[in-house]
Amino acid sequence: MNISMMQQNLAKYGFIDTYAPSTFWKYMDIIPSTELTAIGLSYSRMLFFPTGEISPEIFDVLTYQILGEKNRQEQKVFYEACLNGDDGTKAVYLNQYYYEIYGRIKKHVDKFLNELSELEGKAVRVDENSHPRIGMIREHNNFVKDIFLAVKENVDVVMSQVAQ
Repeated sequence: MNISMMQQNLAKYGFIDTYAPSTFWKYMDIIPSTELTAIGLSYSRMLFFPTGEISPEIFDVLTYQILGEKNRQEQKVFYEACLNGDDGTKAVYLNQYYYEIYGRIKKHVDKFLNELSELEGKAVRVDENSHPRIGMIREHNNFVKDIFLAVKENVDVVMSQVAQ
């Protein structure tokens, strides 16, 4: 049985894996495309880690989106660099849009943490007898919140450097 199947079975019976190495970044405002999927738009690759690290695919997808808003030709160059493993070309664009990328991540993280806080407020008022899985839901939300807080800490450091 693979780990994902095992985690699903544990969740099915009321257990939660709080030792997972990462969580999906939960940004759902991106419309999938063949190009985005090719450069990393995937639940298994768009990840935040308990250390506060952010998977490279998040940077690639956001850079691709930003370039699509600013310059379609450069977007094509970046896309080809992603497909061909041309880290030098990718780095040029990642550095050029560094603060805009982090700004988008910060906006998402702050919004998601606010939503989790609201859900937490609602969840504490739920009767565990009528909703027996509410404890597991709370535990999962706390696990995700801890990872998002770690990411927020790192992102806030970067964004504070912009303000200076």
